[in-house]
Amino acid sequence: MKLQTWKKALITGTSLALLASTACQSSETKSYAKQLKLPREVLTTVRQLECDAITRSLLDELSHFPKDLQTHEVTLNYLKEVSKDKTVSYDEVSGIKRLDHDGDGLNLEEENELKTDPLQPNPGIKKVVDYLKSVSDETLDIYKRLGIDGDVVPYINLVSTLPKDFADYAIKSKLCIQDKKLTDLERKFLKEPDKYLQELYDYHISEISKIDPELTAKVGQLPYLKDKPDIKAMEVLEDILYLASNSQNQSKLGKIYGKGIERKMWPVALERVFYKGFGNEFDINNPFEGSEWYVNSNLAEFQEKYNKEMDIEGVSGPKPAILGVGLLHEPLGYLIKSENDTELDYALIRWALRCNAVRLYCIDYIDDYDVFHHAKIAQDEGLDVWLHFFPLFNNSNISSDEFKQQLSDISKKSQEQGIKGLMVSSEVDIWWNKMGGDLGHSTVGHAYRNNGDLSKFVDELVQIARQNYSGLVTYCDWWASGLRGVNWAPMDMVSQNIYYHSAYDQYFADYVLQMKSQSKPLIISETGSLTISEADDIGAGGDFTYVINHNVHHDPEKQVRVIDKELNVFYSIGVHGIFVHVWDEPALGQQYDKNKLGFGIWDYVKKEPKPSFWIVYKYYKE
Repeated sequence: MKLQTWKKALITGTSLALLASTACQSSETKSYAKQLKLPREVLTTVRQLECDAITRSLLDELSHFPKDLQTHEVTLNYLKEVSKDKTVSYDEVSGIKRLDHDGDGLNLEEENELKTDPLQPNPGIKKVVDYLKSVSDETLDIYKRLGIDGDVVPYINLVSTLPKDFADYAIKSKLCIQDKKLTDLERKFLKEPDKYLQELYDYHISEISKIDPELTAKVGQLPYLKDKPDIKAMEVLEDILYLASNSQNQSKLGKIYGKGIERKMWPVALERVFYKGFGNEFDINNPFEGSEWYVNSNLAEFQEKYNKEMDIEGVSGPKPAILGVGLLHEPLGYLIKSENDTELDYALIRWALRCNAVRLYCIDYIDDYDVFHHAKIAQDEGLDVWLHFFPLFNNSNISSDEFKQQLSDISKKSQEQGIKGLMVSSEVDIWWNKMGGDLGHSTVGHAYRNNGDLSKFVDELVQIARQNYSGLVTYCDWWASGLRGVNWAPMDMVSQNIYYHSAYDQYFADYVLQMKSQSKPLIISETGSLTISEADDIGAGGDFTYVINHNVHHDPEKQVRVIDKELNVFYSIGVHGIFVHVWDEPALGQQYDKNKLGFGIWDYVKKEPKPSFWIVYKYYKE
C-alpha cells in the first residue's frame, strides 16, 4: 500500500481506531518484525503482538506508511490497543486498502479481494470518515496534531450534521473541542448557537474567574468584548480558559496581561493573543512557545516599561481610515534583524503604535521576495499592506520596458498575496534620469509634467497594475507640484508625499485642502520629519542635501513638533489615510547617522521608541 497523502493516512488512522476487532490465532512476531524497516517506536509496540497471517499483513501495511505517520500518536495508540488483547481484524487491513485507493481506482485483483471481503463500517464511523475527507488539508492538519482521543470523534460526528458554513467554521477553529472534552452545554450550543451563546460565554468567564479574577478583569477591557458577545469572542474565551487551566501557563499569562499593574490602556500583549485566537492561530502557534512567546513577552515588557506613556489620552474626533507607517530600509535588507525581531517590529507597529496599515518599499523584482515575506508577517499581525513599487531608489537609469515588466510581475504577486493597495511608483519626474530627474533637484523634471510625458507614463503603469491586480491602485506624487501633470481619474485615490516646511507655514493647510477637494479620497503617502533642529526649515529635502552639507544638530523634540503640526492639519482637514515616514533607519548611513538624525520614529540601536513615536501614538490611539 502506498498512501497518497497524509490526509488519507489520518482518515485511515481514524477508521482503524474505531472499527471492531475480532480474535485471531497467535504465533511469534519478533523475527518477522525485524525484517520490516519500521521505526523503533513501532517495533517496540508490535513486539507485544503474536503473529499470524493477518498480523503480518497489518505490519506490511504499516511499513508503507509515511515515516511521520508510522510513529504518529494515532497509529501508536491503535497498535497499543491491539496489543492488549493480541487481536487484529482482517476488516481493518482491507479497510486500509479501500481508503488508500479513494479516487485512484483498484486493479482487478484488488477489486475482487474487496468484493469477497467487503468493509462495512457502521453508519457513525462512515459519517466521520466521509466528513474528514471533505475538509481542507489545513483543517485536517489541525486534527492530525490534536489527535482523535477524548471526545474528538463524537465531536466530529456532531459537527458533520450542522449547517455547512457553521460546521466549517467550528471544525477549523476547534470550537468547543480545544480541551478534547465536549460538555452538555457545548453540545447544546453547537446545535443552537444563538440560543446558548450567552450562557456558554458566561460559563467561560466564570471559569476564568475561578482561576484568576484579575485576568477576567483585563479580558473585559479589550475592545473585542465591548459589544454584545459573538461566536468569535466566545471562541477566544474558550482558548484563554484552555490556556489558563494549565497551571504551567499561569505565570506567563500574568506577564502577558501585566499582573498587578494599574493601567488605563488595556494590555496590548493580551490583545494580540486574543487577535491570534480570532484568527485561529492557537491551532498553529501557542502564545507561550517559540517566536510567539518572544513577541508576546517583549510586547508585554514594552507596555510595562511605557505604561505611563500608553495611558495618555488620544486625539479626539474622527480619524483617517488608514493609520499607517512606512518601512523602507528593513524590507530592502539594509538593516540586519533576526526573524523574531522583525516579527516584533510589526507587532509593535500594530499593537503598540496602533497602526492598521504599513507601506512597504519594493525596489526591484530581484528583491521582491523579501518584501512579500515582510508583507506576510505584517498581514499576520492584522495590518493592511500597501506596496510601494519604486525601482528608481537604486536604479535611476532603468529602461521603461524593464520598469513596466517588473511592475507586471509585482502586481501579479500582490494579487496572489492579498496586498491591500499598490502604489505603482512615486515622483518619477524627480528621480528618473530618463525624464531629466537628478536625485532631489525637483525643478528638473517639471517640463515633463507640462508636455504630458509624465501623465502618459503613469497612465501606462496604472493600466499594467489593473490588468494583474484587483486591489486599490494609486501613484504617489510630490506635494509641491500640486495636482498637475498626473491623471488621477483611473486611480482609486490621490496620494501625495507631504512634509511640513516653515517657508509654507501659512499656506500648508491650504495646499492640503486643495488636494482633498478632488473627487477621490486623499492619502498622505509620506509625511514626517528629520530628528534635527533644522527639520522645519528643510522638510523632506534635507535627507539628500542639507544634512549632508551642514553641521546639523540632533533634536528629537523638534521632530515631535513638526510631526504634530503635520498630523494636526491632516486630521482637521479629514484626509482618508496617513503613512508616517518612517519606522526606523540604519545606525550609520554613508554621510550621517540615519538612526539618530533621520526620519525614523523607532531607535534601531537602542530598540526603543523615539519621542516622536508617542506623538504618532497620540493621534493613532483609539
